[in-house]
Amino acid sequence: MADGESAELLTFLFAHQAQEKFFYAHAWSQGDVLMWDNIGTVHCAVADYGPDEPRYMRRVQVMATKDYARIAA
Repeated sequence: MADGESAELLTFLFAHQAQEKFFYAHAWSQGDVLMWDNIGTVHCAVADYGPDEPRYMRRVQVMATKDYARIAA
């Protein structure tokens, strides 16, 4: 793909994903668990918690049924 065509497509895609209708902000409650798929998500954490509000985080990776790295190459 030519540089100009690539830039045009990327501009379209970035503008598309930045639409407010695709945003989600979670209102945390004690005991909540949140999961997302990084392949189809643009994740941006917000440090909206104090030092007296500990967070416990675990990263889990599930084995894919397809070789996404090979498909994307």
